[in-house]
Amino acid sequence: MADILNYQTGGVTPSNVTTAMPTATATAPETMIGKKTGQESALSNWAGPYVTDMLGKGAALAEQPYEAFTGPLTAGPSEIQTQAFQGIGGLAAPTAQMGAYTPQTFGAAQASQYMNPYIQQALQPQLDELNRQQQIKRVANAGRLTQAGAFGGGRQAIMESELDRAYLDKAAGVTGQGYRDAYNRAQQQFNTEQ
Repeated sequence: MADILNYQTGGVTPSNVTTAMPTATATAPETMIGKKTGQESALSNWAGPYVTDMLGKGAALAEQPYEAFTGPLTAGPSEIQTQAFQGIGGLAAPTAQMGAYTPQTFGAAQASQYMNPYIQQALQPQLDELNRQQQIKRVANAGRLTQAGAFGGGRQAIMESELDRAYLDKAAGVTGQGYRDAYNRAQQQFNTEQ
């Protein structure tokens, strides 16, 4: 018995313990150390009532028939949404007195209204430079023709007509490009405002 107490209390033996047991039981704890002493085939005592109750309630719920929800499926509008709906409902359709919007098409009147009124003043420096370059080339051609003794002949007339044609082509290109850009910008501005 002293050995059992010594094993259970961690080596402390009380002074008033008597050893009245037979010596055969004194060696029993040493043979049982680290060995399986029993087996339980049911739920533990502490978990049995809880698990049994839970499984019973689950089985009872599973046997009940399906109950369809017949209440509203949406939460409905909030107070702020109701106020917004009332505000939108209070709007009136545009009338002639309100200045109803009527879309317009882009035509000559709108083009002249939206195009840059200074387009000619913007193009004139380019045209002046083309004219200056043409005059420089005309003087150079006249000098070469004079040296060759062909000034005033048919060759000079052809050269000058080709020089004039080239000048007019370039002037038409500069003017056409300038007005096309101005027109496109006017149309773009008109569409933006529409």
